[in-house]
Amino acid sequence: MALIGAAAWCVFSRELIGSHWFKKTSIGPFSPLAMVLVCCTGSLLVQQLIERKGRKTALICVGALAILPFMTIIMMSAFGGVLKNLEGWIVAFSPIAWSNFAAKISLIGEGAYSYTPWPFWIAQAVMILWWFRLYRMPRINSVSRL
Repeated sequence: MALIGAAAWCVFSRELIGSHWFKKTSIGPFSPLAMVLVCCTGSLLVQQLIERKGRKTALICVGALAILPFMTIIMMSAFGGVLKNLEGWIVAFSPIAWSNFAAKISLIGEGAYSYTPWPFWIAQAVMILWWFRLYRMPRINSVSRL
């Protein structure tokens, strides 16, 4: 399902960016990779968390990953612009921001990143390593009810 979603996202974005509304923008070569990573990393990680740790732990982990980076950035705004570069690294670990990173990585021209978005790629690598660690763990004995 995640691969189908990523493929649909790629086709949709290519058709949208190829339209007459976005004349100065095109889709880059890393677009499919970023979109597949966003779709697969999140869904596979949540599935492994449910199977290996249970529903409650999965809900807490996903909620913490989604909300805590943004809460941290709000708290860091009190420091002013001193830690501005750190904010990109923190928000890259939030699944809410992954689709924004993937969309920005995909663009060439207007609206594109002017630098390599290392926080996104490193955050995805960390999440994949976490998935492999969970995959090697034994499953819980009780069956989770949805």
